[in-house]
Amino acid sequence: GNSDAHREPQPVGLPQTVVLADDLSRTAIQEGIRAGRSWICESSKINLKFTATGGPGAHAGIGGRLEVGADAAITVRLEVTGAPGCTAAFVTDQGQLYAAPLPDSGTGTVEWRTTASYAAYVRAEVRHAPADGGASGLP
Repeated sequence: GNSDAHREPQPVGLPQTVVLADDLSRTAIQEGIRAGRSWICESSKINLKFTATGGPGAHAGIGGRLEVGADAAITVRLEVTGAPGCTAAFVTDQGQLYAAPLPDSGTGTVEWRTTASYAAYVRAEVRHAPADGGASGLP
């Protein structure tokens, strides 16, 4: 993510790339990016926690891999803060399979259940409602 602000009143820093890293060192940030623990976000006010669980002790977080059998039940959970007026969705190799509006406060949790045979991967998206009836915008 980056911004293309050139003058007032265009805000600098929209969007921004967020990296889940162990610390703020260059090495840790690069490791977070390589591991897929990053996302693009409109504001530092938005926080996400994304997890997938499937059976006793099987869990993965942002950028992680969940090792389960093809028909094992998987629960995907997204916790969001700071995103009022947005919708959270889960997108897989088969397209968007689940979406739900967040509460007006912008803080909420969305869960979806699936199996590995039905969803080879799951990506979470949080977007504003479209202003023009077109595609949703990133928060």
